[in-house]
Amino acid sequence: MSARSESPPLFAAESPVTAMRAVFPLTVGGDGMAILPGEVRWALGLNPGDLLFAEWDEESRSQLTFRSYSERLRSAVDTFDVPWPWVEEVLERPMAAVAPGGGLMLPRAGAVLLGDQPGIRQTLRAWVERGQRWFTVNQADERQVPEEVFLEARHTPVVEPGLRVTLPADVLWALSLKDGDALACETRLATAVLRVERRAGDRLVEVEPGGKLTLPDAICFPALSKPGARITLEVILSPAEASLRLDSRLSLALALVAD
Repeated sequence: MSARSESPPLFAAESPVTAMRAVFPLTVGGDGMAILPGEVRWALGLNPGDLLFAEWDEESRSQLTFRSYSERLRSAVDTFDVPWPWVEEVLERPMAAVAPGGGLMLPRAGAVLLGDQPGIRQTLRAWVERGQRWFTVNQADERQVPEEVFLEARHTPVVEPGLRVTLPADVLWALSLKDGDALACETRLATAVLRVERRAGDRLVEVEPGGKLTLPDAICFPALSKPGARITLEVILSPAEASLRLDSRLSLALALVAD
């Protein structure tokens, strides 16, 4: 398995990450910016040039909370018949931006928090839960928390001829996969779990050219051969494992409804 690329792919604005709890050490660079971890950019659907709005913790005066600007605008437009008052409120808040290379360009309050000297340590905590996505930054104390990530993401790719699926670029990046890499495969009922970590005797599934993956025979059903059939693909990242879960029950359920 290859090392994860330092240059993540462009992430979808509507992130496939469905759950996340993560802690990252953060350090201000010589240019005064901190680099956002790729997992955080993935979870919030952030790319260079994207904006975030920042909320200053008025009580502690030591923490900033960041949320996606575009997601909040979409939410306001979709939720309210007359969204302008809500949009105006977002526009009046301090803004941060994602720079090329994943740097975090901060509003003045954030610059004060992170300091103007390189090497100052911070702690970033990120969450995705119940449809909400945000991360906080505050100065690290002497008990610097080590990096820790719990993350789940979900795609529903189309099943291609030959009972193959193409792994999305963000999935390949998240699991540090490239063509020719092999994953350990365990199947049960209509699901397959593909793990990055392998052991002797494991059944293996290979990542084919173009990031394609042939579905294990144990989860292949006639419904998957129909045009437009989809399969659920879940990514799990945690201290204990990095894996993919393929679930063909979606296509089976749709086939039963159609019949």
